[in-house]
Amino acid sequence: MDERIRTPDFKKWGLKLRRAIETWRLPLLILALGALILLWPSGKKEAAAAAKPEAAQTEVKIQIKIDTGLHRVGVTPGDELEALLKELSAAGERIKLAGVYSHFADTAKPELCRAQAELLLRSAEQVERAGFAVPMRHICDSAGSEYYPEYHFDAVRLGRRLIMDHPTQPRGNVRECASWRSCIMAVHRRHAGEKLGYGGGYTPVPYTPLTPPTKRRV
Repeated sequence: MDERIRTPDFKKWGLKLRRAIETWRLPLLILALGALILLWPSGKKEAAAAAKPEAAQTEVKIQIKIDTGLHRVGVTPGDELEALLKELSAAGERIKLAGVYSHFADTAKPELCRAQAELLLRSAEQVERAGFAVPMRHICDSAGSEYYPEYHFDAVRLGRRLIMDHPTQPRGNVRECASWRSCIMAVHRRHAGEKLGYGGGYTPVPYTPLTPPTKRRV
């Protein structure tokens, strides 16, 4: 066999590599740890400094919901609204008011709806007196948009009308854009005589057990 052609001694090379790693392991670890200590705080501060101006310039648009009678969620006109406006003023130009709105409690009661609409307008005036522009006022939901065009103001919020016309007095001017699918989410027992739903539109009757049909011979 030609002496000039020899198979590499991988075992010998492996031993040399192992000795080199064992010799330089501690210095390399110390060097890596030192670099991490030196670079990490600097990078963290630079990232925070870069993010701070961007966050300070971020504009947040909000709308204030006024509780005019539904008593579900919203700010009560008067002292509570005034306190909120003071907090918004302290936040500076980052907070931009996009609108003031509310929700009808019972569209079957015209007088109640009128009172709620008037209270919303007075609340918007309170917001303006505090130095805020109010570019949008709205209170009508789907039923409100059908019954009370005088309260359309700057916008209406359509929910049910996107998927169906008026259930008892269809107007024929709504083109349904989607189908509605639902599932049972919760089951509760209610007492007979309790009012359920918007406007108390449903009243449970005393429970009556259902009996299976009697078989008949034909």
